[in-house]
Amino acid sequence: MSRDSACYQSQPYARLWEPREEGGERYFVVRIREFPRVAGDGATRPEALAHLREAFDDFITWRLENALEVPAPARGFIDPHLP
Repeated sequence: MSRDSACYQSQPYARLWEPREEGGERYFVVRIREFPRVAGDGATRPEALAHLREAFDDFITWRLENALEVPAPARGFIDPHLP
């Protein structure tokens, strides 16, 4: 069975939210606990989450293309392909 970024998107990776302020403007940064360098930011939570999804997809695609392991979520891996 081949896993792709959609498979990993459905896994319960923990998100860490960081509200920030710069120059009087508030924004949000969201990271994935298991991959702290994978992050998204935006003026709103939905915008930050959309950017996180893009970064996560790029990260997973890179790992898979280079035959690198993708760590399971810390809360446990749920494989939707298993009964």
